Order: sequence, then structure tokens, then C-alpha cells
Amino acid sequence: DFSAKIKYQITPKDTVFVQVERSELLTGDPFQYYNFNTPGSAAVRGYDPTLKEYEEQDPNILLGYHRDWGTGNHTLFLYRGLQDHFSSSDGNFLAPVLELIGEGVFNTRAASSVVTLQRTTELNSFELQHIYQSERQGVIVGARYQNESMQTANTMAVANPNPFSLPQPFLPGETSHFNRISAYGYYQLKLGDSLKLTGGA
Repeated sequence: DFSAKIKYQITPKDTVFVQVERSELLTGDPFQYYNFNTPGSAAVRGYDPTLKEYEEQDPNILLGYHRDWGTGNHTLFLYRGLQDHFSSSDGNFLAPVLELIGEGVFNTRAASSVVTLQRTTELNSFELQHIYQSERQGVIVGARYQNESMQTANTMAVANPNPFSLPQPFLPGETSHFNRISAYGYYQLKLGDSLKLTGGA
């Protein structure tokens, strides 16, 4: 894993912040079992020794900018970028299979199979915010734009398939996109030393 942070004041009124991270995770079967140190079998419900999962976030970027206009006015900009790669493989997956046992007659059984999954997620977020603060009141307004894309692909191979077996259909690959724009505003009013009213949308 790797992480680095930098904060630099360009001028007395302008400051930038940069954070870059890289993380990597490799695991086996993440589920909890009573026989946690025993491989699963037909007689014992234990962990799956063939299940492997790998996740990598590279890069994970956070970029910020702060402008102090004076007289209680501040402008903030924040960018977030993330690329996440995830893969999983299971060599002991029980897949539903249809077998032809007669003319027009099928039987359902669970067949041992190998399943692999790969997913890549890309996320970008942009946010702009302005803050006004005085002794008795404050105003916060901002807008945020987010976009995300996700590519997912999986494969399934039945071990020792029967020539008359028909695997259940599954989706080999899919791509999805997400976009969102939002805006918000808050108003704060200070009534005395111990009471503050806040409203917003």
C-alpha cells in the first residue's frame, strides 16, 4: 500500500491539498464458519479453499483548493478520482444445471463448476462550495457532479459436463454508467451563545 499527502500554501489566500493512495487486498474465503480452519466437504461445512479474491485501488486521488476572499468568504473546490479493480475465482461453485433424462423431460441438479468474476469501477466527483460566515449568521452553497462507470465480466465452466446438460443462462459481461448533479444550500443563524438555528435543502 502507498499513501502520500501534500498541503501547500501558494499565497496567503490560496491553499492546495493533494492526496494520492494505492491499496491492495488479497483474501480467501471471507465468510465465517464454525469449522473455520477446516476445508469444506460433503460431511463438514468449512471454508472454501478454492475461493480467491483480489482488489486494487490505483489510483485513489483527492485534490482540494481553498480561496480565502476575506470578510468571512471562502471558496472550496474538491475533486475525487477512484479506479477500483476487483477479481474473484471460485473452483467449487455449485451451478444449477438442466439434464435431459427423457424426451422433453429435464432434471435439475447442482454441478461443480469454476466461476470467475472481474469488475472495474471508475469514479469521478467534482464539488464546488462557497461559505460566508459572520458573527451571527452563515451561508453555505454548493454543487456536486459525479460520474461512474462499471465494467463487469464473469465466466462459468461446469466440470465434467454431461452431453445432455443445459447450463442455466448467465451474463458474461455488462457495462453500466451513472451520472448525477446535485446542489445544496444551508443557512445558519446564531441566537445567543448556546442556540443556533440551521435550515437548508
